[in-house]
Amino acid sequence: MNIALCDDCRENIMLYTDLLSSICEKHRIELKIDPYLSGKQLLFELGDPQRQPDLIYLDIDMPGLDGIETAGRLRESGVESEIIFLTASTAVNVILRAFDVDAFHYVVKEETPRERFEQIFLRVQEKCEKKKRETLIFSCAGESRKVFVKDIHYFEVQGHCINVYYKDTSFAFYSTFRKIENMLSNQGFIRTHRSYIVAVEKIAQFNAGHKQIALVNGAMVPVGRAYMKAVRAVCTL
Repeated sequence: MNIALCDDCRENIMLYTDLLSSICEKHRIELKIDPYLSGKQLLFELGDPQRQPDLIYLDIDMPGLDGIETAGRLRESGVESEIIFLTASTAVNVILRAFDVDAFHYVVKEETPRERFEQIFLRVQEKCEKKKRETLIFSCAGESRKVFVKDIHYFEVQGHCINVYYKDTSFAFYSTFRKIENMLSNQGFIRTHRSYIVAVEKIAQFNAGHKQIALVNGAMVPVGRAYMKAVRAVCTL
């Protein structure tokens, strides 16, 4: 779980770091926390799509650029991390502004009990894990693509690159097929050839005689001899 913790008070950063560390140790959740002392610093660091954390704890009451405005700018720049606001106020207008930027929840400083803080964290952690299972991020030459697993038709090795074909487009990136297989474990994908991994639900027809599969997007994918039995099994379910 990668967390950005933004608060202009160092004591609060230490307090919530200790609290989160304790909760994650209790539930055996791997944790990495990056502290920030201002919204401006947070915006600068998260300008790189690869640095987006799973979760941002963001203080609302900061001088200069407050938490609400910081969150708004993050959303405008494409940051999709979950946000939990830290606030000293329980005023309705403050809470409503927080949800205008699609915040997951909020924590009232010195009032929210530890048990409630833990409940909120475990709920957002579960949501973050679900998002990870539903999306993949591919990068190459400074460009990144966030792809929903449900949109992927297949992967193809071409030379030293892997192409992911999704919706009506594709993207080339560097990786290994072993890593792709591990990422997609138990998510409905099958290796059909040494150079192809296919989404089972995108298979329209299997032609054993021609050793190929027709996909719903019209693509034809070969089936290697070593993978024929496994492909036949999923296509007859």
